[in-house]
Amino acid sequence: MGFLIDDCYLLHDPGSRHPESPRRLAAIQKALDSHDTLDKWSRVEPRPALREELELIHHPAHVERVERAAQKAPSYLDPDTVVSSESYRTGLYAAGGVLECVDAICSGNLTRGFAFVRPPGHHAEPNKAMGFCLFNNVALAAAYARQRYGLLRIAVVDIDLHHGNGTQAAFYDDPQVLYVSSHQYPYYPGTGNFDEAGIKEGKGYTLNFPLPAGTGDDVLFPGPPGGAGRHPEGLRFCRGLANPGCGKVLRRENMFRSRGGLQHGRLTGMHQGCPGPDGT
Repeated sequence: MGFLIDDCYLLHDPGSRHPESPRRLAAIQKALDSHDTLDKWSRVEPRPALREELELIHHPAHVERVERAAQKAPSYLDPDTVVSSESYRTGLYAAGGVLECVDAICSGNLTRGFAFVRPPGHHAEPNKAMGFCLFNNVALAAAYARQRYGLLRIAVVDIDLHHGNGTQAAFYDDPQVLYVSSHQYPYYPGTGNFDEAGIKEGKGYTLNFPLPAGTGDDVLFPGPPGGAGRHPEGLRFCRGLANPGCGKVLRRENMFRSRGGLQHGRLTGMHQGCPGPDGT
């Protein structure tokens, strides 16, 4: 088991009143520091993603737009997505940190890894930032694992209050990446209904499980369909913690139980999505 967390992720600062706060990572670091088995886990060090790695998912114009916004900070890429002077650099390290976890797992140094990074990513579409997200870390991880390690069956499992529209858009016509999302619906960003199932060769490789507010441990989605031959070679698992007053309520231990039931290959997890009532 390995993990990644770093103070560089505190430098993205959308403002003291913004819900996607550096306090999220500070709270996680405090919890990790108090864990009595932390010294048994391998720590992965972050690096900045290269431009060509970002362009595995994102259009060059989008990458340039985020960089320019940071140079003119504070800037807004949409009404919710604020860019500070360090946001572009922090976004590079968030994406690159996740790719380092993929490297550690696909090279055999780790079998499981979890990346505590920010800014989050699953709302970022190939051509635009939105919903607090600059670059789509989990989509980049899947694309990178395919390009560098030749993985041809990858599953991305997204458990969050909000639907990961950006990750869905990245692989909507792609039969090599299965995207599974559990989220409150209807809710932001308005996507993720049952009938959104992919197009062309990717039809059937997008599985959305829209859930009513307050859904809890008694409702969990099934694993990827098909027999052993369709089990994924790599699993990218991203999760967010939602405010129990406004959305899904899944206890942490059952999130990890659902993750274990879905694992048929190498596992990379990452923290992202909706902040909880304590800022995490």
